[in-house]
Amino acid sequence: KKHLPVIKVTDIENGYKNISVSVGELEHPMIKEHLIQKIYIYIDKQLVSITALTPDIKPETSIKIKTNGKEISVVAHCNIHGDWLTTQNI
Repeated sequence: KKHLPVIKVTDIENGYKNISVSVGELEHPMIKEHLIQKIYIYIDKQLVSITALTPDIKPETSIKIKTNGKEISVVAHCNIHGDWLTTQNI
């Protein structure tokens, strides 16, 4: 519940989408000893964004992108528990 990325996609205009990602249904801890270090966003298996995080930043990110992609995948990397993947159709 604290590691899986939660993805929200909304249409904006002219083919643009806003992709918002938070990590965990319950917010993941963000302390020096245990944190989400990076969030990777892929559209149709192509990397489109990397967000690097530090203990003072909430484990979330968002991007605005023009895409006709069909699938979004997000990987959250925890420094203790490794990579966690969520994939959904756009």
